[in-house]
Amino acid sequence: MVPEVEDLRVASLGCGSMVDAWSLHRAIYTANRDIAVRYYGVDIVSWESKYIPKVTTFKSLKFVNDKAGKFLLEKDKIDYDVIIFPKSIGDIYADHLDFQRVIDALGENSNRRFYLLTSKITYAGSSMRNDEHLLKIASDRIIASGFCLNRKIEKKGEDVPIKNRNNGYIYPVEIDINEVKRLSGRYPILRRSFENYSIYEFVRKGKI
Repeated sequence: MVPEVEDLRVASLGCGSMVDAWSLHRAIYTANRDIAVRYYGVDIVSWESKYIPKVTTFKSLKFVNDKAGKFLLEKDKIDYDVIIFPKSIGDIYADHLDFQRVIDALGENSNRRFYLLTSKITYAGSSMRNDEHLLKIASDRIIASGFCLNRKIEKKGEDVPIKNRNNGYIYPVEIDINEVKRLSGRYPILRRSFENYSIYEFVRKGKI
């Protein structure tokens, strides 16, 4: 989305096993770009070291075992180009205090432009979780801090294969399908039914 970018600071909040790092690596490789990525993955669950993605194209990749809001609060400066909630904003909200820390930190971003990437889950029926509502809280806080929403891209899930060839599905070479099955009891999702996300581009007012 930003053809001239050469450096990218990424904060993945609730990164899990950092699958989004693999995705970013793949996207940069596919686009044949030369981008210096500094990636920070934050999660309260400490995954085994063997899960650290082998993304040698990154300038640095660091896992932080901590709460997302606490991690941001302890930074001297919030200057991330990309902030990602891979699947976690509703999980973070379960800790209301830490969620408020995250929301406050988003508005303190010192960059004139940054992107908020969010996977969304909305449950039907009596469930109280609605990521759309939480993302509106985040967006409103960022706008109130002096940013404007310059662009928003929405993606809704479709019942189509993630990727296939004539003889079946294919996966990025970095993903060990059998290892996923052994550890989780399930194979990876094959279809895009759950692929619901938004991309927000925020620009500081007067800086477009």
